[in-house]
Amino acid sequence: MRIIRGSRKGRSISIPKGFTSRPTTDFAKEALFNILENSFYFEKLSVLDLFSGTGSISLEFLSRGCKLVTSVEIKKTNCIHIEKQIENYFPNMSDVIIADEVWSESTYAKTQSGYDKDVICASVDIVEKLNQIAEQINIPIKRGRIHSSDVFYRQDFNEFQKIRDSHNCIAVEMEAFALFATAKLLNKKAACLLTVSDSLVSGGSTTSEQRQKSFTRMMEIALRLPSKM
Repeated sequence: MRIIRGSRKGRSISIPKGFTSRPTTDFAKEALFNILENSFYFEKLSVLDLFSGTGSISLEFLSRGCKLVTSVEIKKTNCIHIEKQIENYFPNMSDVIIADEVWSESTYAKTQSGYDKDVICASVDIVEKLNQIAEQINIPIKRGRIHSSDVFYRQDFNEFQKIRDSHNCIAVEMEAFALFATAKLLNKKAACLLTVSDSLVSGGSTTSEQRQKSFTRMMEIALRLPSKM
């Protein structure tokens, strides 16, 4: 199963372990949403998804921009599964992000050292240590691919959303690709921790208090890393 349209188009939807009912097929879901699309503006809807099951319908509504989706499901394992999928695809703006790898259209690495690929990975052992630290001190994190851009304030801001969807990026910043490329050249290790200032998905932004809180959490993780090396 997959998300049919919207900001998370093409993302796969997994089925909870022990799920015995027949999930709504992509074909049936697409037919349903084609009908709804002709009658409603999703951005203005608040949705109640009863008997959520896999969460497929809820995820589809969220991907299409619904401002509020409430999922109701009686089975606890299904509820946990739905919650995890929503957290993965629609991260909280107060979360700390750990970059597993970086995608970039930058020519920095090619110019610097002849590295001509558009994806470069963080040092796996450092990433795992950061993840362990976050778990130990109970700080929620998101992990995934991020977009590193040389030009952040561009005329067509929607381009970031296209890149996000095409390359499965969960955040955008300006320095990680160059950091990882330089570390690779020098045979050093590197990782990247991020906090969120605003959302290209919802258009929302964090308050100064939220930014301070997430920055403090990020530093709590980072400052514990030397003792793990």
